[in-house]
Amino acid sequence: MSLSGVSPAESGLRPPEACYRRSLNALFFIFGLNFAAWASRIPDVQRTLGLNDAELGTALFGAPLGQLPCMLAAGFLVNRFGSRVILAAGLALNILSLACLGFAESFRTLFISLTVFGISSNLFDIALNTQAVLVEKLHKRSIMASFHGFWSLGGMAGGLLGGVLAYMGVGPGAHFLGIGIPAAACWAALRSRLVPCDSPQRPPTDKGTERRSRFVRPDGLILLLALVAFGNMAAEGTMYDWIAVYFTGVLQAPEEFTRLGYIVCMGAMVTARFLADNVITRLGAIRVLQAGAVLMCCGFALLIIPAGIVPATLGAALIGFGMASGIPICYSLAGRSTTIPPSIAISLVVFISFSGFMLCPPLIGGLSYAVGLRSAFIPMAALSFAVILTAPLLKKKL
Repeated sequence: MSLSGVSPAESGLRPPEACYRRSLNALFFIFGLNFAAWASRIPDVQRTLGLNDAELGTALFGAPLGQLPCMLAAGFLVNRFGSRVILAAGLALNILSLACLGFAESFRTLFISLTVFGISSNLFDIALNTQAVLVEKLHKRSIMASFHGFWSLGGMAGGLLGGVLAYMGVGPGAHFLGIGIPAAACWAALRSRLVPCDSPQRPPTDKGTERRSRFVRPDGLILLLALVAFGNMAAEGTMYDWIAVYFTGVLQAPEEFTRLGYIVCMGAMVTARFLADNVITRLGAIRVLQAGAVLMCCGFALLIIPAGIVPATLGAALIGFGMASGIPICYSLAGRSTTIPPSIAISLVVFISFSGFMLCPPLIGGLSYAVGLRSAFIPMAALSFAVILTAPLLKKKL
């Protein structure tokens, strides 16, 4: 796999297909870069505004407050106006709100900016993944995982850049403008190199059908995909929020090793996403989903049993490898639904799965207070095992 995401074997593709893929690689990278830019500078914004932890926590609630109502609406907007239009609107709002975050002067402006940032991120996410489904259909093979690999790569680059700029004394405002302007220029160069229109939907046969089409009821396939994605997103949220705490509080790791689990987990996820497409093409999506769930289950088991830094690091790596392909596969399969437009199907899966990302980390915190962090990971191992059992049911729906 080359850095562009296009393998040598694909050199025979007609230019539009390869061009579409390269353009989406860049946009996924930008999406991850923007997200990590904000995440890496949260402490600096907190210090600049003089917010205590409680005030910061309340302000951070603005992002999901914007995301949650927009999740289902984004799918309908993409289906109504097309993914390119919503992608442009989402990116523009994302760049603008990110700049506002950097120059926020009060708790109120920070909260409002985070709400808009959440809305823009969701619009960008749904439209971008809808484009990815369309490009994957043109390639007639699995390529979704590599798209998400570029998001992860952008996230890692954004985190590193944020740390370097903070060390150099560059303020969040200048930082966010510094990546926002190139992102806007990149969009101007790439907007004509995206799939020009989404897959046409079959017209309703009568007025009754047209009225019913406004209200989409998820079918069995979408619900199963959402449940699998819920398990994967719950694992992601747990690792983002708690693995460093686990190394610090449970393992009593030295300062230089406190972030080792996080780094290894994210590195494993990025690596696996760039390798996953070939594995999915050879073994099939369902087997890869099951294998990923097995790895996650084993990884959490290594965190639960009393052990040292080395087994825990291995566990973090297994979880990273295991959760890498789950979300790309679920989005890809949702986009192939024959009963629901791709954008709406993806937004339904995102809506349910994102609740796992939001709800499980706080639940882990509550359980940790009651029974300790090791034991608090037991439900995550059980949830991964449930994915192993659920994945085969998808075969009957595909």
